[in-house]
Amino acid sequence: MGFVIMNCQNSKTISEEVYYIAPDNILFEFNTINRNTALNKIGHHLVKNNIAKSGVVGSAIEREKTSSTLLENKWAAIPHAETKYIDRSQISLLIAPKGIDWGTGLARLVFFMGFTQQEIQNISMNKIYHEFNELLEQKSVMEQLVNSKSNMNAEKVLMNFFLCRK
Repeated sequence: MGFVIMNCQNSKTISEEVYYIAPDNILFEFNTINRNTALNKIGHHLVKNNIAKSGVVGSAIEREKTSSTLLENKWAAIPHAETKYIDRSQISLLIAPKGIDWGTGLARLVFFMGFTQQEIQNISMNKIYHEFNELLEQKSVMEQLVNSKSNMNAEKVLMNFFLCRK
């Protein structure tokens, strides 16, 4: 948090939301899959990269049983796991152009929120969720993300949204 993107009129300091999304944590799925398969794919990536502990997937699936994290706009879901399973705070993005059967609808984007307990105490989760709600209301940005062909392309879409909007 602290560098500035200078290629847009409304340049501003990078926000917490962008800081937590690294290109290495942007994944793609080009087949139609279900919610549990999507959470397994994300969880395996997080564990393999020492971002989360084993058990992160089970925690996220249990959370989904309480209440679905599929948003009303049906573009995206924002699942998360208990903080005890997170070793490094991050937001992972799974892009699935054909959709993920989330039970009550199809998600095309999954923003997996993973924050350590310490990080939650130091950041404004309300601000992060507010910024993501603004992102999810932008149909053109959602379409650009769904149509992204690479991690870097998806990252540019996110950077442009978070840093260049009014």
